[in-house]
Amino acid sequence: MTKHNSLCYHAYYMRKYAYSWRNLTTSSVKFAYILSVTGLFLLLLPAFGCQSQSVSTPTPTPSQAQNPTQAIQHNEQGIALAKQGYLEDAITEFTRAIELNLEYTDAYINRGLAYNYLRENDKAIEDFTKAIELSPGDAGAHACRGDTYIMMKEYDKAIADFNTALGFDSNYVTAYRGRGSAYDSKGEYDKAIADYTRAIEIDPNYALAYFHRGLAYKLTGNRPWAIDDLSKCIELTSDPALIQLANYELQGVLSHPE
Repeated sequence: MTKHNSLCYHAYYMRKYAYSWRNLTTSSVKFAYILSVTGLFLLLLPAFGCQSQSVSTPTPTPSQAQNPTQAIQHNEQGIALAKQGYLEDAITEFTRAIELNLEYTDAYINRGLAYNYLRENDKAIEDFTKAIELSPGDAGAHACRGDTYIMMKEYDKAIADFNTALGFDSNYVTAYRGRGSAYDSKGEYDKAIADYTRAIEIDPNYALAYFHRGLAYKLTGNRPWAIDDLSKCIELTSDPALIQLANYELQGVLSHPE
């Protein structure tokens, strides 16, 4: 077994949340960022996949699978392996689940997430697209594919997926965060700030939205608001890595007074 330690999750988190690489000015800071952040993988567990938001996937039935119980067991085993960092082995288990049930949406999404952690984005897109074909109304599958498109710098495709997700669930904070990240990456900061703000309106305790909005305010020269948002992020989160990042950005703002 090849074990992928937290570095894998950390790198994925960086890409997942589209933390702008241009904001990290030195290679040492970039490397520290990759090493420090706790992954979305850990934040969403035990659900593991984006599918946990919005429309849930029905439990496989005998008509859908050769052995629905075994398919579920392989999917759960894949999640357990992924939690431990054995991503290739997790993919094997998700694949076995799919072989037993070709309509097992959750297994496709989970395998797609595992491919994302391994930076195999094309394979991830294939799995998320298959999940969408099977469950067109699954907002989470669209959000997962949207985040992958951000990683691939295909921002318009990402925005389209987040728009679709929000069409299914207008209170889906992850989709607002994702779309905001796509707008941010395009330099459309006003739209990004609007999406982060909407996410915060829906979930006032969404620390990541404050973090990203604080960065957007920093980039647009709104220093007082950037300070407020980064400070709020630190207040709300218990994630030491996110606290470290927010503190780093906050100190950067404070050290460059107007």
